[in-house]
Amino acid sequence: MEPRSLTAEIAAAAARLVVDEGMEYGAAKRKAARSLRGASPRAAELPSNDAVEDEVRDYLQLFCADTQPGELAALRRHALPWMQRLAEFRPHLAGAVWRGTATRLSSLHLDLYCDDPKAAEIALINLGLDYDVAGGDSGSRGEPVTVLTLASRCTELGDTVTVHLHVHDADALRGALKPDARGRTLRGDAGALRLFGHDDGAQIKVSGLHLAAARLPIGGTLGFGFTVTLAQEEGAKLRIEYAVDFVKASGGTSRKVFKIGERRFAPGESVRIERRHRFTDFSTRKHYPGAHRIAIVVNGVERAARALKLIAGR
Repeated sequence: MEPRSLTAEIAAAAARLVVDEGMEYGAAKRKAARSLRGASPRAAELPSNDAVEDEVRDYLQLFCADTQPGELAALRRHALPWMQRLAEFRPHLAGAVWRGTATRLSSLHLDLYCDDPKAAEIALINLGLDYDVAGGDSGSRGEPVTVLTLASRCTELGDTVTVHLHVHDADALRGALKPDARGRTLRGDAGALRLFGHDDGAQIKVSGLHLAAARLPIGGTLGFGFTVTLAQEEGAKLRIEYAVDFVKASGGTSRKVFKIGERRFAPGESVRIERRHRFTDFSTRKHYPGAHRIAIVVNGVERAARALKLIAGR
């Protein structure tokens, strides 16, 4: 058998760092190269990300086959509520969690496609979330990309997961969905993730969704109510939110998600929830007449919805 090239050895060593220490590919390649060469690596010696990913898959199969599938599924389920919460920014899951090579040490990478680059930060502030801002990342067209990083507790893993939100221009989404050289998609939306069967698995029913009015003037307040039932023999933690599909100036819609609460439900428990939402203009949102939609979201999945027509004036 011929000896492995230095590049192949770097790929194998980097894969171990990715799996065992949760490092990102770039950092893992550089650290592996320094450990093997004893000096800073030359660019020509560094393996491609595809080569590292091939080694990661082999390493997972050999040493993590019993634990990695469950950890990956937990991370994908953890990503869904974040994608629903940030739905107005067209979130797409990327990185190891999307590609299927993630472990409990991996970070969540969500690509956001925003009409306003500051809107994602404003959304995090409105949610009361602490985050760090970094630059230096680049998009598919080489444009600068801001990365918002925050910590998120994953109950299923019993650990904190790092979430990286990569803020792109809205127009970058079209090119971002092109497959790579091997014909694989680099990212996917919440619908694509659910096709893999990665929802929370809880048997949840939302019934009796009622809007106090089917038509509402801009500036008015809408009352609405609904019942949430955990229809299973085991208790479960439920995160309950409502979403509004707002009409934009262009005539399209943009979804905004609002948190109601999060707690553990007993088996068979039903809770009636009543809320009010104000459709008043403010600095970060202007309302436009047209067909809006109110949706109830539980554990990141839309469970019920009703139409609302917003009209001009009072």
